Amino acid sequence: MRKIIVSTDFSAEAENATKCAVKAAAEHKYELVLFTLYNVSVHALNTRFSGQVIEDILTGEKNKLEAKAHYISETYGVRVTPYFASGDYYEEIEACITQNEADLIVMGMPQKSVEQPLPLIV
Repeated sequence: MRKIIVSTDFSAEAENATKCAVKAAAEHKYELVLFTLYNVSVHALNTRFSGQVIEDILTGEKNKLEAKAHYISETYGVRVTPYFASGDYYEEIEACITQNEADLIVMGMPQKSVEQPLPLIV
């Protein structure tokens, strides 16, 4: 099955890109991989939070991603796999592409842009 990776940070631009990818995946029977990268900020690390607090923060972010993947799957009938990563963005997205043998990656874009009306080439 063909796969589209959607890279999201849950911003407005990423949500817009996700909507476009979901529409394309539903129309062409593709699978989605919902990718997010979360790194604990240096400020949080400097507060000397316990390891458990840091783990709780990461778990909360991972749960947010899994809930979004579940919502998309249930609402649009598209198979969605959540992919949670931490570290260097380029290394992690490359690993996600390789692991999932993705055909396309979609990243955030504003709601109104010149590129938006372009057709999806399959």
